[in-house]
Amino acid sequence: MTETPSGSRAAPATTAVAHHRVSSLTGDRLCIRCAYNLVGQPILREPHYDMLIVRCPECATVASVQEYPLLGPWAGRWAAVAAGLWLLFLMAFWIGTGAMIFGFSVGVGEWSADKLSQVFYHDYAAWEQTQRATVALNTATRPVGVLAAQPSTAYQVWWEGLDLQPFINSKGGWLTLIDWEALLLWIPLGLLSFVCGCVWAVMLLANKTRARLLWGVCIMAVAVAFSIIPLVDWLADGSNSYGNISRQILGPIFMGLSLAFGGMCLLIGLVVGRTAIRWLLVLLLPPRLRSPLAMFWLADGLQPPSTT
Repeated sequence: MTETPSGSRAAPATTAVAHHRVSSLTGDRLCIRCAYNLVGQPILREPHYDMLIVRCPECATVASVQEYPLLGPWAGRWAAVAAGLWLLFLMAFWIGTGAMIFGFSVGVGEWSADKLSQVFYHDYAAWEQTQRATVALNTATRPVGVLAAQPSTAYQVWWEGLDLQPFINSKGGWLTLIDWEALLLWIPLGLLSFVCGCVWAVMLLANKTRARLLWGVCIMAVAVAFSIIPLVDWLADGSNSYGNISRQILGPIFMGLSLAFGGMCLLIGLVVGRTAIRWLLVLLLPPRLRSPLAMFWLADGLQPPSTT
């Protein structure tokens, strides 16, 4: 302390020591007080404790930057193994997502034809009974020793003599012969496709909307490729059974509609998935726990929510 001419004591002199700038922060990191993104801020060497720090330009809060020792060669090897396993998981999930959409779609195609199949069966059964009654009558009234041609009861004969459109009209039209309960499968199909789209939106965190939509098309290509198998099986089957004929007529239509519906839900999930995740994080997590998940905001160029 020193005395001034007026007799008052002057404040002790302080020596300002300049911080040494080491580098700049290249990754995203949030201020623990105001959640400001510190990317691009200078990394300084604090002279008193010889620590690396970053100072928030908004609230002046100091954040420490740790220095990690160099790792051995196994660190790179394990990182390569982890990257390979992650790639295998992505490929398996890619095929699995397409297979899930395909499975529900072919189920809808087969289920939608059940009602028409039963109509064919009952009409054929009635026709067969009529034919058998005719055969029995001809046999009873035929003179002894006289052979006569008997009407056939074969399913193929019934089908070849059937005029399909008048038959459908006589049963009330196409809308009454479709098993609309098959569309109940659209509920789990839509939900699972949307959830898978949200999961892909998170896993493709570095991709923008156009790239994610392109990946959705790749997933649907898998589903369509799988769908060729039952489609060929339905159309190439020459048995002409009432079940197969029904699937040939209605199966491809409803399988295609289901593929389109599942693909639409998948693309919606890919577009709005990150927004849905952000809403859930804000709704379910307290402010302090959102900071480690700030990547969901930063990936789309948004400011993370405040941690206070």
